[in-house]
Amino acid sequence: MKMDSWLSLNAVGCAYKLALKKLVDFYGSAEDVLRVSDQELWHSGLAGKGFTKARAMAKDKFKLDKEYELMDKYGVKAITLADDNYPMSLRYLPDAPIVLYVQGEVLRRDLVAIGVVGTRLFTPYGKSQATELSGQLAEAGITIVSGLAHGIDTFAHRAALDKGGRTLAILGGGISRLFPPENKELARSISANGAVISEYTMSETPTQQTFPLRNRIISGLSLGVLVIEADVKSGALITAKWAVSQGREVFALPGNISSRFSRGTNKLIKDGAKLVEGVEDVIEEINCLKGLAAGKKRPAQPEFAITGLNEGEGNIYRLLGSEPVNIESLCVQTGLPMGRLSPLLLQLEMKELIQEVGGKNYIRV
Repeated sequence: MKMDSWLSLNAVGCAYKLALKKLVDFYGSAEDVLRVSDQELWHSGLAGKGFTKARAMAKDKFKLDKEYELMDKYGVKAITLADDNYPMSLRYLPDAPIVLYVQGEVLRRDLVAIGVVGTRLFTPYGKSQATELSGQLAEAGITIVSGLAHGIDTFAHRAALDKGGRTLAILGGGISRLFPPENKELARSISANGAVISEYTMSETPTQQTFPLRNRIISGLSLGVLVIEADVKSGALITAKWAVSQGREVFALPGNISSRFSRGTNKLIKDGAKLVEGVEDVIEEINCLKGLAAGKKRPAQPEFAITGLNEGEGNIYRLLGSEPVNIESLCVQTGLPMGRLSPLLLQLEMKELIQEVGGKNYIRV
């Protein structure tokens, strides 16, 4: 089975997660990455002896039958890079996870998402703002993405659910090793109204190394990341860094200059993050959310009447017509890397200006 190869390659361990997509892109499939010789892998320059040792260990110790048994027990399905339903917002990131374990459903509407993150040690101000802002975003039809941690993450997920919205929880370990265990009931509610997602094997234990890596998935699934409260060493700032590298927007809630829980967010604002005083600051910054929040569908307009496109969106739109253009061709013509091009295409799709017609080929609508 092809799925066997994807799961086995994904089991090489945390230290090699960021290299797996590059290897799959280079060799063509997970099966080929597992089959190629150690020497050829070394000569490719994409993997060293540490990876080949981890690959051999995964082949030896990873038990596929046990993995499928746990997936069945927890109602989890695996989505791979080769699957059509792999989230578009992640697909073209250079370090995208090659496998996503999903408990629940990821829908097309979840492409319009905002990451909401912050400290585990929160103030009443942080709790109230995380609840209010997340709830208002959810009411506007925007999916809330967070990490299921204690504190701000928990309030963001609960607020989305309380408002009848959707939310995605990205874990730092395997789904059968849910952390924190106190959020087991919350995770169950999320899987019924969104999804609990992990790139880690079902029984992988969360560690200090796994959490920073999962943050790239939180930002990668989002059009922007809102940081509510954070100290200067908070993991939430790691998510903000991932967002910047992926071409996502970064938003931050200003706080009391005397509070250590606001030092991180205030620094983000000084460094160029969008200051947020209300939910409209988030929606207005991301153009494709404006019509959604207003509950309006944009009427069809001739090309000369289309407004509200930023420079990157406009450049892409002008290159498209009725004949399909492949995403790789758009990369060459725009000079943009995949990580920057993918979210721009997504925003144009959300504005109903372009459409993917299969094989990552795009036309104007």
